[in-house]
Amino acid sequence: MTVGRLVFGLVALLVAVIWGCVLRDVHGQYMALRAVEMQQGTNDTADLLLAAAHHMVAERGETAQALTTSVEAAAVEHIKMHRRDGGQGLHAALTLLDNGEDLAAAARDVAKLRLSVDQDMLRPVAERSPQLRQDWLDTTDLFLGRLTTSVRRLTLPSDRTVVFIRRMNRIKLWTLDLYRSVQDQTTQVALARSHDRPLSSAELLALARMRGEADTVWSHIVEETQSLNNRALVETVERTQQALNANYWPMWERMLNGRPPGTERAVANPVEEQMAALMERTRQGAVAAAQTAHAAATRSMVVHGGVALAALGLGAAALALLRRRLLTPLRRLRRDLRSLARRDLDLPMDVRFHHDELGEMRTAILEFRDALEERRSLWNALPDFICFKDDLGRWQWINATAATLFGLEDGDYRDRTDSEVAAAAPHLSAWLLSAAGAEESVRSKGATISREEVIATIGGDVHFFHVLRVPLFRPDHVCRGTIVLGREVTDRRRTEVAMARLAQQNQLLLDCAGEGIIGLDSSGHVTFVNPAVERLTGWDALDLVGHPQHHLMHHRHADGRDYPEHECPIHHTLRDGQTRYCEREVFWNKSGDALPVEFTVTAIQEQDEVRGAVIIFRDIQARLAAEQEIESLLADLRRSNAELERFAYVASHDLRQPLRMITSFLSLVVRRMNDRMGDEEREFIGFAVDGAQRMDRMIQDLLSYSRIGRTDTREEVDLEQVAESVTATLRTACAEAGAEITILTPLPTIWGVRSELERLFQNLLANAIKFRAEERPPRITVMCEDKGDNWSFSIADNGIGIEAKDHDRLFNIFQRLVPQSQYEGTGIGLASCRKIVEHHQGRIWVTSVPGEGSTFSFTLPKKTGVAE
Repeated sequence: MTVGRLVFGLVALLVAVIWGCVLRDVHGQYMALRAVEMQQGTNDTADLLLAAAHHMVAERGETAQALTTSVEAAAVEHIKMHRRDGGQGLHAALTLLDNGEDLAAAARDVAKLRLSVDQDMLRPVAERSPQLRQDWLDTTDLFLGRLTTSVRRLTLPSDRTVVFIRRMNRIKLWTLDLYRSVQDQTTQVALARSHDRPLSSAELLALARMRGEADTVWSHIVEETQSLNNRALVETVERTQQALNANYWPMWERMLNGRPPGTERAVANPVEEQMAALMERTRQGAVAAAQTAHAAATRSMVVHGGVALAALGLGAAALALLRRRLLTPLRRLRRDLRSLARRDLDLPMDVRFHHDELGEMRTAILEFRDALEERRSLWNALPDFICFKDDLGRWQWINATAATLFGLEDGDYRDRTDSEVAAAAPHLSAWLLSAAGAEESVRSKGATISREEVIATIGGDVHFFHVLRVPLFRPDHVCRGTIVLGREVTDRRRTEVAMARLAQQNQLLLDCAGEGIIGLDSSGHVTFVNPAVERLTGWDALDLVGHPQHHLMHHRHADGRDYPEHECPIHHTLRDGQTRYCEREVFWNKSGDALPVEFTVTAIQEQDEVRGAVIIFRDIQARLAAEQEIESLLADLRRSNAELERFAYVASHDLRQPLRMITSFLSLVVRRMNDRMGDEEREFIGFAVDGAQRMDRMIQDLLSYSRIGRTDTREEVDLEQVAESVTATLRTACAEAGAEITILTPLPTIWGVRSELERLFQNLLANAIKFRAEERPPRITVMCEDKGDNWSFSIADNGIGIEAKDHDRLFNIFQRLVPQSQYEGTGIGLASCRKIVEHHQGRIWVTSVPGEGSTFSFTLPKKTGVAE
């Protein structure tokens, strides 16, 4: 293919492409023109709706007032005028409005309610319905809400309106809200005046709320009009402000001070007129803006079409080669460089360049992009946040850590100042405000600033950061921006706080401890003491800290002999790191007196090296005195017990001799005088013999009770054999009572006194046989259970049982719960059982249900000797 064909084909292709671009551009301008025309229609519809809303607000307030007061003809005509004008505008708007069914339905509800309102206004004031007035307010509120929603849906979406027109429409809606608030307040005041009464606290509170809402709406209007830079609109707003200051707000002051507000309608009319003028001014401004936009779109379409046709005719041939070989590559290179300048590293990789200077430039740009990508990857991988700002303080780029911490997207911060970023991210406002001075200092003085700052995350969590602000300079030493780097130190701060709190708690523990606590270094010098050391030894902390502890207070034994340091257990702990406990030592106080102590010395080790030691000691003077007193008392007690046992043995032995003599002589009297005694004499002598015999048995039992614990003959006792021996001994008693003894579980072998254990089982089994119920034969069971360190035994019967109130005194000596005539006994058997069990370091108790039986339980240790 020749060069001419190649150029022709390229030019033809370029012309076709340009024509397509021209047609698309013209079509785009035409669509923009159509959009402006549609916006003009939308704006007109919105103006009709707002005019209808204006009339409805006026009608709403005047009608509500008329329903509670006498109606004048002029007021009725004024209401009808608002109905007529508002209805015409609403009808015209509904014909142009899409999806206006809800608004039309609300309008029909208002029209229906007007019939009832008109009829009610013809009645005397006393006969009018208060509910109708409330229905009127609620229905018109619904209508106005739907009308306002329709206007917002028409005018405020940003995808279908010019920004200036959208802001003007916003002012219209705010003006309508303000007008409605003024009408509601005026109506409320007029209602109170019509009934010739002051405003109640609830009404004043409602008026205050409406006043606050009106102030908020008015501040929006003032702020928006000032930002539009429209002088005529600003002047209208100022006149409205003057009307409010001159007429309306003074009425408020009088109401709050409890004075009559005057004629509220005369006060509100100038304000309402200015609001109507403000709405008209905003309508005119929106219309003028729409017309201007329409004219601009028309001119733009004409100009674009003419320029495109001229360019096609004059530059098609020249641009063919230039566009392909130079302009297009340069445009792409420029786009890539701008992307890199904006720190946008996502460059298109499918663009082909020729192997010429432009291609080499493209290769260099890609290499530079790769270097920036590596650096960015490094920055994003850092745990610290990084923020780049230009010379005006506008944010340019932040790393991934900062984006996550601050909760920002590119659109939230790119090319924005600190105040704008704070508006987009309110949680950062406090931090940015506190850092404003540092930022200005870095940019103006070129100084690096490093300090700790507090930053709140989007979740509300507070974090501490060490922030470094570094200025960036051009080669001519002009600041071109700053870098803000922050490393989180929250954990360190929390650790510091926790360490400080722990140190305080430790100090409190040291100060409150009753024991003396001394800290030593590795050489044995005192590093700290707590107040208890000063109190116990008389040494001041200043006298001890920094001095060798051994030479001051541990240099002599209790008998006055020198205590070499190499023999001191504290010295040994400092050498080998072993913890040592000394039960009886002496420290020497400041006055030179010995202080008996017990102490524990514990090494302070770090990496297996002894760095010091802690001594915790306690004054044991009171304990030593108590031990001596206890030892003396124990000796006296052992001596007293021995004397009592000897006394009981001798007394019981000596007492039995007179009783045996009484019994013998009474028996001899009976044998010799039997034929001369009557039945009464025989009965009296029988009572005496029986009493003497019972006294003898009681002495025998008391003698046996006193012998319990006197023997120290301990051995392994097989309780199976003991139970069999006792059962054999009681075989006759079992046969007479029809009793049955069953051993349900194997019995163990324990360490104890065989005779005492046999007596224990015999007493419990004999009691189970003796205290039986008359209506059933005795059934006795013996069980044993392993309870870890102890064996638990239980002997259960089905006898007469024991009342719960008698359980506590059951094991006391000489305690009988049943009459002697019914059950024989001395009241020593169960007391002996308790003494035997306690002698073997166990315990005994009873559970019982009266009339059903009792269970006597006791424990015996597995491995123990006999208690003294």
